[in-house]
This record gives sequence, C-alpha cells and structure tokens, in this order.
Amino acid sequence: MDPQGDVLWSFQAAGPIESAPPVAAGRVFVDGGKRVYALNAETGSILWQTPTRGGVMTTPTVADQTVFVSDGWTGLIAADWGTGVAR
Repeated sequence: MDPQGDVLWSFQAAGPIESAPPVAAGRVFVDGGKRVYALNAETGSILWQTPTRGGVMTTPTVADQTVFVSDGWTGLIAADWGTGVAR
C-alpha cells in the first residue's frame, strides 16, 4: 500500500499465507501452499519459488542472505534469498 492506503499490488499464493512476510533487500518473502516465494517489493512479481514438503509452520526469517522456514516435515529449510536454492 502507498501512504494514502491505495493497493499497489497483490499476490495470490498457492495456499493460505499464514504469517507476516518479512521484507529485506527489496524482496518480500511469503509462504503459502507448500511453497516459499520471493517477490519483488516494488512490483509484486515472483522472483523465485521453492516447494516445501509440508505447509510452512513458521514465519520466514531472513539473515545472512538466507531465508529460513520450517515445514513440519523436513525441519529447518534454508534457501539463498536471491535464488531460492537450498543451502
């Protein structure tokens, strides 16, 4: 939303978004529908998406250019914040 409250863009995940998405380095990190997404913060376009075995159980956490989530199956998942490739 802009300062006047107008919607600038929206995003429809493959399933419900269960947590508040963190924002870092011009990216918004969203979980939903057994996936983690990185979106362009200005346009909402998908930069990458990574599947998870189960629904994401935690709010994505971003540190050291890595996105961390837990999916309830694999345990902790760590993905490069620029590419989505597992670390």
